Amino acid sequence: MYKVLVIDDEQWIRKGIVSKIINHGFQFDWVCESEDAETALAFIKENRPDIIITDIRLPEMSGIDLIREIKKEYAEVQFIIISGYAEFQYAEQALNMGVSSYLLKPVPEEELAEAVKHVIVNIEKQKEIGRMETKKKRLEESNETLVLERAINKAFHSRNETIGIDEPVRFSPMGEDKRYKYMLLLIHVDSSNYSDSTFKYEDIGLIKYAIKNIADEIRPNNNFAIVDNLKDVTQVMIIVAHTDSDELQRLCKTFAYDLYSKTVKYVTISVTIAISGVCNVISQEIYKQAMSALNMRLVNNSRIFCYDTIDYNTKFELAEHQLRILERHITVGDYKNIRVILQDIFSYDNLRNRKAEYIKSIYYEIIRIILKNFSVMDDFDSSLDIQYLLSDEVIDRSDNPQQIVDYLYNTVTRILKEDKNANANCREIIGKAKEYIKRNYTNEITVKEMASHFSVNPNYFSTIFKQETGVTLTNYLKDTRIEKACDLLRNTQSTIHEIAQIVGYEDTQYFYRVFKKTLGITPLEYRNNE
Repeated sequence: MYKVLVIDDEQWIRKGIVSKIINHGFQFDWVCESEDAETALAFIKENRPDIIITDIRLPEMSGIDLIREIKKEYAEVQFIIISGYAEFQYAEQALNMGVSSYLLKPVPEEELAEAVKHVIVNIEKQKEIGRMETKKKRLEESNETLVLERAINKAFHSRNETIGIDEPVRFSPMGEDKRYKYMLLLIHVDSSNYSDSTFKYEDIGLIKYAIKNIADEIRPNNNFAIVDNLKDVTQVMIIVAHTDSDELQRLCKTFAYDLYSKTVKYVTISVTIAISGVCNVISQEIYKQAMSALNMRLVNNSRIFCYDTIDYNTKFELAEHQLRILERHITVGDYKNIRVILQDIFSYDNLRNRKAEYIKSIYYEIIRIILKNFSVMDDFDSSLDIQYLLSDEVIDRSDNPQQIVDYLYNTVTRILKEDKNANANCREIIGKAKEYIKRNYTNEITVKEMASHFSVNPNYFSTIFKQETGVTLTNYLKDTRIEKACDLLRNTQSTIHEIAQIVGYEDTQYFYRVFKKTLGITPLEYRNNE
């Protein structure tokens, strides 16, 4: 159902409108009220009402300015304006901004009801139009993707088949310019995801869907074709096109590391990404190159392989045992042994006769361990440069292995300390917040008020409150009130109306609805049962 917000600086008018809406029998999720624009904007940001009924004159800004401000972020919200004056200029502006109705005070219940019904019709029309447009767009995109997917797979898995230059319609805009060069990224969902019971093999479709969504969101331009490998259910294929070979290689490498890090972080799975060399056409050759690079995963624990940088004459294996020990130390926060194992992994004895690619591979495997254990790294101090962490620059700028050890150790310890401090601080804030609610539950308590009380950002407070309690502040306040109401129903002879007032509900009917929605029975039934 819908949510309604009434904005007016005169309490008796607000209460009257709310009462008329409720009495008329509209089945809304809630009907709330606000006395000024500032409070209303904060409430709207957190609660997203569908319908706003506002006075044309408010203390901080006019209703017109308020509507204009709200529409910047929430264009779909429907408005009804109320005014004590028949001001044609305001009415004209309001209607030009898409306001559904302009009503004069005092607003008769039937007139208000008709305006609300009109708004509901508008909302339903908008939703239907949105559904139709979304359905049409998805159908068009699906058809285009299927055609492209079949063409690419045919080129990869059939002899003497190529696309790109000869298929401008199917592969637009990649095929429109004969100067285009192509590279292929193969994203392989590793079998370790199933062996450790994180996912079932049947989940592969959902996993690939998530990977393709991430790839689609982070691609820098439209010269990316993202399709399934119809020959291997565990793979997603991404073809990238560019007119400059060097820029194409840089683009693919940057994209691969970005895709890998976000897949590990948001989907929490292990993938291997293989990157082909540069080719003039899309054919079996580009696919074979990517598969050759992908096969390096069998002898190397790295997760990103470039065909052009692999030394096929040198075989090496990562120190799997050492990496498992390192991950164990990171998990428990053992600072001393984290440094010891890093020193061992990057010791000269361990690196003797190794190629530079070995150092890069083991570095990125350690980064994978860090990302795996700290999936909320975006919430940490901005001084931690994630892009730098995921780039080759750490290795390129290091003169010796010890510098790599120092960088990795400092990064891990910084994250561990911030994680520990953040968790402790969250628990302390929410503990105090719960005590505050216990003492003040009869008052209206908002996220903005609580955030201000504890000197934190409202969004941050809202997030940590739900993390610690499992519910939103609004629901926690409601549950506290209902719990107190139950106590009063059991142990006092106070009337339902009196109890509603005591626990913070001015409107007894609203208290009835909240109580029944929460416990499944009315207050009277609860008292009789007890």
